[in-house]
Amino acid sequence: ATAPIGGELVNGRDMVGAYPFADLMMLKLGFSQGDQCRLIVGDVPAAIRYAAGLPNNSGELPARRADVINMSFGGSGADSATRAAIEEAAAAGVIMVASAGNSGDGPEGNLPNYPAAHPDVIAVAATDINNDRAGYSSFYPQVEVAAPGGESSTDSNQDGFRDAVLGGIGELNNRGTEFEPAYALYQGTSMAAPHAAAGFAIMKGIFPDLSSEQAHRLIEEGLLTNDIADPGRDNETGFGLLDFRKMVDVALQLRADSLNLPPDFRIDPPVINFGNIGETQTITVSRSGDPQFTIESVILTIDGATEPIVDPVPVNIDTEGFGTYDVVIDRNDFGPGEYVGEVTVTNSDDTAKVVPVLFEIPEPSLEARTAPVRVLLEQIVTLDGSDEYAAVATFIVEGGAGGSYEFPEVTEGTYRLRFGTDMDGDTSICDAGELGGTFPAGPCDETSMGVTNGGEGETFEVIVGQDETIDIILNRINN
Repeated sequence: ATAPIGGELVNGRDMVGAYPFADLMMLKLGFSQGDQCRLIVGDVPAAIRYAAGLPNNSGELPARRADVINMSFGGSGADSATRAAIEEAAAAGVIMVASAGNSGDGPEGNLPNYPAAHPDVIAVAATDINNDRAGYSSFYPQVEVAAPGGESSTDSNQDGFRDAVLGGIGELNNRGTEFEPAYALYQGTSMAAPHAAAGFAIMKGIFPDLSSEQAHRLIEEGLLTNDIADPGRDNETGFGLLDFRKMVDVALQLRADSLNLPPDFRIDPPVINFGNIGETQTITVSRSGDPQFTIESVILTIDGATEPIVDPVPVNIDTEGFGTYDVVIDRNDFGPGEYVGEVTVTNSDDTAKVVPVLFEIPEPSLEARTAPVRVLLEQIVTLDGSDEYAAVATFIVEGGAGGSYEFPEVTEGTYRLRFGTDMDGDTSICDAGELGGTFPAGPCDETSMGVTNGGEGETFEVIVGQDETIDIILNRINN
């Protein structure tokens, strides 16, 4: 619904954004299909590289690269091509923010959302008008900051408007012939992320040399935020609610070369979840700034362990101990149950950081049950003359094989389903030891939860209004 224009807005008609004098580079991803937007294979990494002024598959570059990239989109699957583009853009000095996701009030609310969960992206959660985490905002260890996202169901300040975020839109006129400027109220982490992007754009305007690494470091030091939840970092709002006054002050200090941050180190990923079959995961210990200390110890502890635990094994480290380590658990040492632990990394200055560790040992059972099944609906699209698959929706059937689920609002098109028992909790389908396949019958040809190229699986047609709906097809699979 279009929001009435209030007298508090400039001239009683216009609105002022979070950074009203910023230059914007607008990039469209994918294509429209009815009232839905669909991504095309390769669009996201290509758009990131284009915006960052890096070579991309369009063969074109902008006149001036972006200083900050906002990504108000995401999904549950990590994509290696997107991650590579993000790493290249960060190395080029671009700061990237993304919406943390809007599944907070659903069963997948604590699952990472990508690209927000990539280490070089600042994942932004949403707050309501009372500076609490909005109920819909996803929460997981990669969340770094929070920003206003709105709450459409309330009017806490009783001003006659919903507590949502006002934004400029193009609204189709009554004749349906052209778009006219209007305003509308929205809620979501897609509203929170642009607030964060504006804040970092302001900082870039004051101190153009601000890097992605510095931005993350300033967040971790608590210099850009106000802590609004549990003391320190938490999964719901990260290091706190962004404060534009603090961001301006810090940028001015950086420009005056009067901000001296002590050297530090980072650990990625910030949490390790082995699920119920995983046994090995890699962590990376990297420098922040130019530390003179060394990494002295990397120790694994697990609550309830009765056998000696093997500490993380160095894989590729330098003489100061920075680099990659393999964290390994031996499932034979544990009985059925859920386990938690931590990896503690300590440097020579006696500063320590901790990465939580989680895993599960299932109860032995003779029943024909499986782990929860992750199902991915993919639509076939034609790109550069070849057919490829683009992810449309994903969900988890908690009951495992034999469960069912209905896809809402499926439009006409050609689709396939890929499904598998995501036993190690990494959101990939058809890893070693996991059951999986495609429908119509075919092998799992890719492990990525994102987009796949080609594939051996057959497809099926969906025609709006016909009786052969997705939920019937799913029940046919499971039965």
